[in-house]
Amino acid sequence: MFTTNHYWRQSKAIWTTPIPSPTTWDFISVGSQVVALFSVIFFIFKLADPPDNIFHTVLEWIALGISLFGSFLVLGGIHWLYLQFTKKTMFPTLGSSLLAFLIIYNLMMLFIHLIEMGTGDLEWEWDYYWQNYPFALMIFGIFQYREYQKIVVDDLVSQLNTKLAEISEKQNQQPHLEKDEPPPLEVPVNGISVLLLPKNITHISVHDHYLEIYHLTKGKIEMISLRKPLEKILEELPQSSFQRIHRSHIVNLEFVAKLKKEKRNYCVILYDQQFSLPISRSYLSQVLSRLENQV
Repeated sequence: MFTTNHYWRQSKAIWTTPIPSPTTWDFISVGSQVVALFSVIFFIFKLADPPDNIFHTVLEWIALGISLFGSFLVLGGIHWLYLQFTKKTMFPTLGSSLLAFLIIYNLMMLFIHLIEMGTGDLEWEWDYYWQNYPFALMIFGIFQYREYQKIVVDDLVSQLNTKLAEISEKQNQQPHLEKDEPPPLEVPVNGISVLLLPKNITHISVHDHYLEIYHLTKGKIEMISLRKPLEKILEELPQSSFQRIHRSHIVNLEFVAKLKKEKRNYCVILYDQQFSLPISRSYLSQVLSRLENQV
């Protein structure tokens, strides 16, 4: 059960979490996503209470969108200049990046308000901005939490890779101890039943409506192809060792050498770096949990 102390500790952890040094492109990318999310939320709220003047509503959307995106561009520019002169990140934690954003966002709103005053359009005044100020807080809060989750996952992956490397080194130095083995998997190949030991199967992938079963034979990886649903063969495998990581891939966790981040997604590296398989976001938490318990 969650308590007030739990939420306080969680908020403090998010606020003080160190962040990797972002690039200016990161700020542009996040800024674009923020504007897209803001646009959806803005028009949902406006449709719930249709405005009398559509033209003014569109101008409001443009002004706020410029404020949000412009704030991220300025934030990125300041960070880039500071990094060039000091070789250090200007915003070391998520909390400091939030404060910097809010300061720049307020200055941006003031700038746009002064432009409106200069054109003689005083109809909106400051009430307009303060009515929509929660949009900026809510949207930046969503991305703040998402960044926090990414950092937590990155840290966990780093720890798992260290442990996996240690386990691999110990296995090379110590004799292999046989475990109680599950029954072999019966696989039809050219009309003949072939028995495969689950412990020798590295992974199973879907390719053109066929299953490709990769297994270890005399120190080499071989492949057997057959027609069968991936869900069906997963039921026949020992759940203690096998994990689905993607709609097209099942892996034997015993053969996972490391986890690797490619752009914004993760993949598993199997058996002596020979295979790299993507992990779907929907399966990432399960994979990390299984590996954490295993190592």
